Amino acid sequence: MNMNLFLTGGTGFLGTELASLLVRQPETALYVLVRAANKEEAIHRLRALWHHDPALTAAIGQSVHPLYGDFIVN
Repeated sequence: MNMNLFLTGGTGFLGTELASLLVRQPETALYVLVRAANKEEAIHRLRALWHHDPALTAAIGQSVHPLYGDFIVN
């Protein structure tokens, strides 16, 4: 079954752990919201924060799709 998941908080401790579990699921695409000015900065930020998990880092651009921006609720 194909799954597309949107993850906020993916750069934090819990979000990183959750992302690590999700990228190991077959046919799962993970869209991660990252505070960044552009896509390159978002990719760089994820790689820097996820460097301890080679499988997670390798998934960036494959099954992990960084979405740059911010989500603010007033």
